[in-house]
Parts: sequence; C-alpha cells; structure tokens
Amino acid sequence: MKRILLYILSIIVTTVVVLYLKFIFNNSSSSEVLSSTNMQINQIIKAEVEVLNGCGDAGIASLYSNYLIEEGFDVLEIKNAKNFDYLNTNIIIHNKDKINIAKNIAKKLNINHIRINENGIWDFSIIIGKDYRKLDSFNIVKQYYSPF
Repeated sequence: MKRILLYILSIIVTTVVVLYLKFIFNNSSSSEVLSSTNMQINQIIKAEVEVLNGCGDAGIASLYSNYLIEEGFDVLEIKNAKNFDYLNTNIIIHNKDKINIAKNIAKKLNINHIRINENGIWDFSIIIGKDYRKLDSFNIVKQYYSPF
C-alpha cells in the first residue's frame, strides 16, 4: 500500500513540476516576443514630424501625414501653418541629427526647399505649399487618403 501511495505521490509531484516549468518557459518566451516586437516598432519610427498646411486646401496636411506614418515616421502634429501663402512645399529641419532622414524624405517627396531652424519642437516640419499637386510624389501620396 505504501508503494502505491508513493507512486501516486511521485506522479502528482512530477506533474506539478512539469506544469510549473512549462508555465515559466511560456512566460519568458512571450516576454521575449514582446520585447522583439517593441524593438521592431522602435526601429520603424524614423523621426518625429509635424505637418503643416501652408496652402489652405482642406485635408492636405492629413493626406501627407497618412503617407508619412505609413513610411514609418512619427507624425506628432497636424495643423495649419501661420498662413496659407506658401507657394512651395518646405522642409524645416529642427534636429541636425535627423538631417539625412529629412533629406531622404525631401528626395522621396521631390521637395527642393530645405532649411535648418533649430528652434522647433520636433525633428523636422513639413509645410505643404500650393505646389503640392505639381510634386511628382503627389500621385503616390494621394493614395493615402483616409475616408474617416
């Protein structure tokens, strides 16, 4: 009888230990997956950007923002520029560490007007001017229209 009780007890203890180890290993692997996902998200964000409507056409800043977000930029602010008299679309670089990223997006969007002004909050600002329809990139950007 003692042997049967010891046998049953050993099976119970073994089962509990196996379940405990399985629980520990599942939690550690899920945290590894979580941390690798966070690393991928952080690698996606290229720069912090604000997009300003400098032409006066409704929704144009949102349109460019949708495109930039899909390209991995962290668009933190979308608003009107101080006025709607911008003839040309501009990039204003506020963080010199992000100058290459700003130049790459300028090339990608076909923006020729780039200047440095370190007084901004974000890494760089994009001011959409009245020339946005003439930019080669507009045909790509207009596909990022959000219906909501």
